[in-house]
Amino acid sequence: MSLTEPEARVWGETDLSSIIAKPWTEEEGIVLMPTFGEVPAGLESVTVLLPNLGVVTGVPVVDAAQAEFDAAGAIEEAEIDDSIAGPFVLSSFTAAADGSSETSTGDGTVTVTVAGDVAFAVDSAELSAQADAVLAGVTEQLGFYPSGGAMTITGHTDDVADDAYNQGLSERRAQAVADRLGSLTDLGKWNVSVVGRGESEPRVEGTSDEARAANRRVEVLAEPSDASEAESARRVMRSQGPVPEAKGAVGIGARGVDVADPGTEGTMLHIALPRVRRVGSWLVGNVELTPSGASLITSIDRFRLPVPLSEQWRGIVAGAGTASFTLLQGGTRVMAAQYESPKGYIPATTISLAASEENGTILLGVVWPDTGQDTVTLDLPGYGQKDRGVVARLTDIPVED
Repeated sequence: MSLTEPEARVWGETDLSSIIAKPWTEEEGIVLMPTFGEVPAGLESVTVLLPNLGVVTGVPVVDAAQAEFDAAGAIEEAEIDDSIAGPFVLSSFTAAADGSSETSTGDGTVTVTVAGDVAFAVDSAELSAQADAVLAGVTEQLGFYPSGGAMTITGHTDDVADDAYNQGLSERRAQAVADRLGSLTDLGKWNVSVVGRGESEPRVEGTSDEARAANRRVEVLAEPSDASEAESARRVMRSQGPVPEAKGAVGIGARGVDVADPGTEGTMLHIALPRVRRVGSWLVGNVELTPSGASLITSIDRFRLPVPLSEQWRGIVAGAGTASFTLLQGGTRVMAAQYESPKGYIPATTISLAASEENGTILLGVVWPDTGQDTVTLDLPGYGQKDRGVVARLTDIPVED
């Protein structure tokens, strides 16, 4: 990753053929030679995410002649997949802590998803009393782009009732949001389209109450003419609203907190984050995870985000990923930074945990958007109606430059 440039970029590892297959011993160690897409000339250092070993900043970029290894030989032996080489643009993913909306920035786009159950009454296209507070966040996002651009407002419903009814309801809800946004802010610089998708594009599969609630939504997709206008102002907007009340164990970042492992009876997990580092417009941290009582089992789903946030990285972070390592900035939950590859959005975090012996610590690296704070709070919200997974909070984590 290049985090110090105005537009942070990610280069995916292009050779996944032999990372784990090579035999090695603790005495001899192992040398791995991953290959990446070519970084631009003049880039002197990069940040590297090593799963279960942490994020390393300031890794120097040198010519092959200066490398103390056979770079040409490594490339020749690799089975390279250029489709995942990149570069991909690193972007942010945030949500209101109360679940009323979420915001995802992509490569030149901003998508705000408004929860239908907050904006509308059941089976209605009339905006609720709470809708203006949620749509105010949308207008603030649009205000970051005075040059305007293209905007598409799309309504979605669940699968209750028939297709034709849901199609009409989704269209009316999208239009209601468009009309209200037009009264809250000047959309003169925006080319606005309004569409309804009914129940045809569910965000979450299934018929549970949780899934259907996630599917009832209105999405506002903005494609600004000048995407660079927004970043400094967006940090201020994210900090609005109170920090949500903690649901689980709370501790100081450096001291850590102990929580029961939800997948292994009798095992405790010690979680700590002594510091984060500011690199460009991003924060980099290495969460320390130490099991006690037994070894760490890799297959359990401990750190999953709740629905619908988990759908952002559906199919990418599965089982033992660390998607729930989020920062709280006022009333906003700041997820790990992300990039959009041919496989979908991928978070800049550890996707799969490695096993660890009792009292053996692994480092789970995460890159977040810079919140502009001197100290940050790490919050693991759990998931599901009974807050399954690890629910914990670490406060007073210093931000170092």
